[in-house]
Amino acid sequence: MATIMGKRLKKLLLCMTILLSVTVFNIFQVTAVDVNKNCSLTLNECLSRLNVHLYRVASVSKDGSYEYTD
Repeated sequence: MATIMGKRLKKLLLCMTILLSVTVFNIFQVTAVDVNKNCSLTLNECLSRLNVHLYRVASVSKDGSYEYTD
């Protein structure tokens, strides 16, 4: 009976550790997005007759969530 409780306790601790890790990771991920930062794109290989198409598929709101563009 003690081994069953020990296994359950280990599973519970593992689940809580994973849940805490995911929560902390998501907090740092949201704060890592700087919505006011300007960015640029540089193409170093310019081939003749090369067509490049850039698509803006989403924008980032101030809270760090993505809003899809039309």
